[in-house]
Amino acid sequence: MPAKRVLISIDERILARIDDAARRSGQTRSGFLAQAAIAQIDGNEPARSSIERSTDEPRPHRQA
Repeated sequence: MPAKRVLISIDERILARIDDAARRSGQTRSGFLAQAAIAQIDGNEPARSSIERSTDEPRPHRQA
């Protein structure tokens, strides 16, 4: 499947953690984010991760 370029906004502290985790696992940032998204979609990760809780900004409630 061809890759699609996307532009997202993300807290710099979260991005630093993503980059660190990607580097430790030998992946690119894009590969790491794609794998994390698939794990979340497939239910292999908790809905609220430590990355989400790492910012001081309040999170909006999700509608079911």
